[in-house]
Amino acid sequence: MIKFLLAFAVSCFAGDFGDSLAREPHDQAIYIHPTLAYLTLQMSDSVPIEVFLTYEKELENGKSLTVEPCVIAGNLKMKAEDGNAPPPMAKVFSIGVDLGYRNYFNGQVSHGLYGAPVLQLTYVHLTRKGAVVASGSYLPLNLDGYTAGLMGVFGYRTKWSGFTMYFDGGIGWQYTLVEGGQNSGGITGSGLLYELNIGIGLPF
Repeated sequence: MIKFLLAFAVSCFAGDFGDSLAREPHDQAIYIHPTLAYLTLQMSDSVPIEVFLTYEKELENGKSLTVEPCVIAGNLKMKAEDGNAPPPMAKVFSIGVDLGYRNYFNGQVSHGLYGAPVLQLTYVHLTRKGAVVASGSYLPLNLDGYTAGLMGVFGYRTKWSGFTMYFDGGIGWQYTLVEGGQNSGGITGSGLLYELNIGIGLPF
């Protein structure tokens, strides 16, 4: 009986404590994205410089602004062409930002299910030395790429006093311009844009 009462008291305290943590008035958060960092490492010959962060600023009535900067610099693997020997490593520098406006479906606080329009802007600079292989040769590359895209994103966020996380997915359309190489006039194109994301962060 005593053990039951102690267990009941502890559970009640833990529940009240958890609720009080959830009600802490933190209206900002910084997230890291371990999945994106891992995928980038799989493509690199050496550990690149990489920054994947999201900043969220809560507004009133279950709305918030998000800013997600992304910076990558390093040597990345490139695919072999038509079964030939792999090309030389490419040096890449990329900087971009995603700007989002989250609308949480509860209409009151910034946690739970949400939807958001997201504007994505990216610049990429890529260089590669030429190389001669058994089946031919690879030309040197010096390219600049620019992308702009718009997505619709849906996700879920949970938040406590000292920890917050979210996961979401989005789909949209992206426009691309590539300058340099053999096409001095540039190459333009468009296509499907999609994203799956997990953010782990600290509210403050």
